Amino acid sequence: MNQLSQSQPTDSDQSRWHGSLELRFALAHGKTQPIHTYAKAPLKVQRPFYPEGLEVCHSVVLHTAGGMVAGDKLSQDIHLESGTHALITTAAASKAYGKGSYSASLKNNSASLKKLETKQISSSASLKNNSASLNQPETRQIIRLQVETGACLEWFPQETIVFNGAVYRQDLRVELAPGASWLGWEITRFGRSARGERFVEGNWRSHTEVWQQGHPQWIDRQWLPASEATFSSPYGLAGQPVVGTLVLVGEALSSEILEQARELWNAREYVGEAGVTQLMSGLLCRYRGGSTEEVRHWFTEVWQLLRVNLFGRPIIKPRVWPL
Repeated sequence: MNQLSQSQPTDSDQSRWHGSLELRFALAHGKTQPIHTYAKAPLKVQRPFYPEGLEVCHSVVLHTAGGMVAGDKLSQDIHLESGTHALITTAAASKAYGKGSYSASLKNNSASLKKLETKQISSSASLKNNSASLNQPETRQIIRLQVETGACLEWFPQETIVFNGAVYRQDLRVELAPGASWLGWEITRFGRSARGERFVEGNWRSHTEVWQQGHPQWIDRQWLPASEATFSSPYGLAGQPVVGTLVLVGEALSSEILEQARELWNAREYVGEAGVTQLMSGLLCRYRGGSTEEVRHWFTEVWQLLRVNLFGRPIIKPRVWPL
């Protein structure tokens, strides 16, 4: 039976969220539908909807507290049973606040965030001492995705904004059964660049692993210890605040599809840097530049290319995405 649970942090731990989300999808009479839903604040999921027919279930995840602060720990466990097809996105951009930067935003967030207290951080501009000098606990998100035989998961969270001073880590692990496929992306903006903020204090880690039958299909471990040097270095951000990764695993690609993905970038007057690489059973796209809109637009075009040619599905954008 489908159940939904919402709970609040204890009085002794009001300043930190330990939220979780569990979703399980099954196929019944040609319809992909959630058969188990459990949500613990601040995570929540909207009711499923079917803009392209019953075969594909669209789900939207919400973070009701407005952002993640030091010490928050969020976990998501999502399971697709055989033959299902789900597209999961988020209602808005995620925010990882740093050293009190969220305090000015409390008036715009949910009432629950008003209970949070800003912690003072002593930080160093030195790359070597940066992590040790940040006197705050890590903000962490753990995501586990299991996709059974013949199932397909499209995983498209909106971008994450990592504020200056944030210490943030995300661990994402995908388990694919034979014949399963996963298409996902991660878009990250470092600092509120519209305000002139640069990510020069803090720490960011993103670990992604995709496994199939006990064999690694794609392992990606990214680490950015913030400093002026890493922000400016060509081996870091090269002065660009936005990076993005799009990955497809579980589908064989022709060279023609690969070239079309590259041409989608080359055909437009984009100003960032991009690359497309063929994986053992899929595709990898990378972006580094200054525009969230630019990377989102390119990734969406690549997604549409893959969706039509590999999945035979119509191009229907989730209703919560920016136009």
